Amino acid sequence: MDFSRIGIFHFCVQTDDFNSVIERTEKFGGKVRMDIMRCHPEDDNKPSKMVYLEDPFGNLFELYSHTYEEIYAVDYE
Repeated sequence: MDFSRIGIFHFCVQTDDFNSVIERTEKFGGKVRMDIMRCHPEDDNKPSKMVYLEDPFGNLFELYSHTYEEIYAVDYE
């Protein structure tokens, strides 16, 4: 990744169709830039995932399977 590029470094999107977005990104010339990461690997009740993808033009985007609220909310139980 070229961190010296001018402009937006990356942006984030959330989708209900996580795996299909990854497949379509690759199909149209993009790249998966990391292994898919489980946001809460220790908790099977929180299956949220994220991955960095790159579009064919070199723009990075962060893809989440769930909303920020669902992923980063603190449980006070």
